[in-house]
Amino acid sequence: MLVRRNTHLIMLFGGIIIVFLTTLYPFNFQTTSLSNSEYLGGYSLSAGPYSDIPLNIILFIPYSLGLTKILEQQSKKIKRLTFALVVAAGLTLTLLVEFLQLALPDRTATLSDILSNTFGAGVGYYFYQLFKKRVSLLARVKPIITNTRLLSGGLLGYLLVLLLSAYWIKSGFQLGDWETNFHLVLGNEKTQDRPWQGEINNLGFFDRALSVDEIEDLFTHSDAEQVSQEHLITFYPITGVNSLSDQVGNSPHLQWKSLENDSLVDTSSNLLDGKHWLETELPVTSLNKRLLASSEFTLFLTVTVLNIDQYGPARILSIGENTFQQNLVIGQNGADLVMRVRAPFTGESGTVPQWTVRNIFINNATYRLVITYDGVSAQVFINDSKVASKIDVIPGAFLGVLLFSPNVAQVNALTSRLLSILFYFLVLTPFTVLLALLVIKVKRKFLNVLLLTSGIVVPSLLLEIIFSTNNSGNFRVFYLLIGILIEALVFGCLALALKRKSGFIRNSCRKHQPKARIN
Repeated sequence: MLVRRNTHLIMLFGGIIIVFLTTLYPFNFQTTSLSNSEYLGGYSLSAGPYSDIPLNIILFIPYSLGLTKILEQQSKKIKRLTFALVVAAGLTLTLLVEFLQLALPDRTATLSDILSNTFGAGVGYYFYQLFKKRVSLLARVKPIITNTRLLSGGLLGYLLVLLLSAYWIKSGFQLGDWETNFHLVLGNEKTQDRPWQGEINNLGFFDRALSVDEIEDLFTHSDAEQVSQEHLITFYPITGVNSLSDQVGNSPHLQWKSLENDSLVDTSSNLLDGKHWLETELPVTSLNKRLLASSEFTLFLTVTVLNIDQYGPARILSIGENTFQQNLVIGQNGADLVMRVRAPFTGESGTVPQWTVRNIFINNATYRLVITYDGVSAQVFINDSKVASKIDVIPGAFLGVLLFSPNVAQVNALTSRLLSILFYFLVLTPFTVLLALLVIKVKRKFLNVLLLTSGIVVPSLLLEIIFSTNNSGNFRVFYLLIGILIEALVFGCLALALKRKSGFIRNSCRKHQPKARIN
């Protein structure tokens, strides 16, 4: 009763917290290095990305609903001004958020954000007015929600759209738009402005994501044995100037590059000191084509970090033309490893989102790295076959694209898992509502149980079959169970609510039916 009585306060303050978390987290404000002109220069009158507009509108609806409820309970004079006050409050809150975003290095305050947030506050007001008339509304929709054929058609139609969307989401993280004319660069980027200090040797690519057992074998093989492995398409020993050729024979030779165009003093060194780096003399066309065709890869290399305070990220490895056109980037950002993979959804630079593995380079030392990517997940192994980090690319990264585009977004293993769980909640809840309405209409107990069981299990099962279908063949039981649990909880809540209000629709319909005339 206490929660129900204070629902409007929960929505108001909960909405404010959601707004601040969504727009300002992780709160890395930087104001000391900005002048007043630079600070105010962060405002932009241009429109932001169109994908942000619906999200900005939705973001302010819970806050607006709670505030409208509070104002409706005040005096008649305030009640008449509710709409104006709600919109004004929404405008004030969004101006505060946009002002604070000026101190965030990766955020920009735009006019479209202010307008869409304010519009969202107005939408919340009208949603509240709609909820106030729920009795008459329920009476009107009763013929729809009690029609078995309409419910069955809606349920199957929604499931079909969901499965087709899953195929589309999966295709958005395949390597389908890799450019084949990009060079391979080690210790820098082709534009020469992202240097990295360290050493690299035993660099190779497989054109598929290896299994854990195969990765264990990879760690135990000698350099000579690497070359004979199946699906190996490139291998550079890089133990000195005389070992810069691809031992497989598919890719061009590496050659030293420098800012000063001076020669190396130690011709046997493989030191990348920030002033010298390695770059293939020609584009790695064969490598790019093979990975483009397979849409997955395994990269292995041994790196020695000489400086843990390298940021940017500093480029350990890059296949690209410049900062904005890249197929693949492996970088160091302090102690973190950063990976950018070009795909239709992540963009030409692979930064929306980019994958981050925390606290890999904790000191100046040598690390044997194996990185796999198959469009479904990305895994990083360090020094042995135990997974150091597994990032679930889909479906969580799809929400990341919607939330963060076009800004550079850091997504780690925990973030990707939380976004994936949120995705399942958002897409399975409408299906479960339709399922609950249909189950209520089925009178036969056997059919009722069969429909309920299959309705809870089948959608999650089909989604995981679609998402997990690749050459690796790793079926993700965790997300199958998460989907089933979400549907079961939503159905249980609906069943409990409908049981308590079982006579609500019937009584509301009778109340609004015209009385029969007595002659």
